[in-house]
Amino acid sequence: MRADGHDPAAGRKLPEQQVNPALASIAVGVVPHRAAGMASGINSTFRQVGVATGIAVFGTLLAARVGRRPLAQVPRAVFVSGLNEILVVSGVGALVAAVAALALIRARDFALPAAPPDLAQNQDHLDPSRIR
Repeated sequence: MRADGHDPAAGRKLPEQQVNPALASIAVGVVPHRAAGMASGINSTFRQVGVATGIAVFGTLLAARVGRRPLAQVPRAVFVSGLNEILVVSGVGALVAAVAALALIRARDFALPAAPPDLAQNQDHLDPSRIR
């Protein structure tokens, strides 16, 4: 964030801010409530592994185009070609993941919310004779 209060990265963060709550909600929503912590941990772990794997794959695609030359010595057309390949591969991967999510995540898979306790039957904590 700059001194004037403007955050130049704010526009880049917007898609992530929209996806993260929905992704976390789906991850914990398809398991029973007692397993929500485990589902959240697995979700976080797989997201980190996915980010690391994606960086490695995309870096390999770019390195295959530019070779062992320093980036400053790579012709612009070669760099753009490598970047284009990365964007095509990531776009196809996102499309495949979206289709898989639509096919695999069904509304009936979501766990039903736990029924709230019946407050009329559970008033022991309000009984003054139980206070010590």
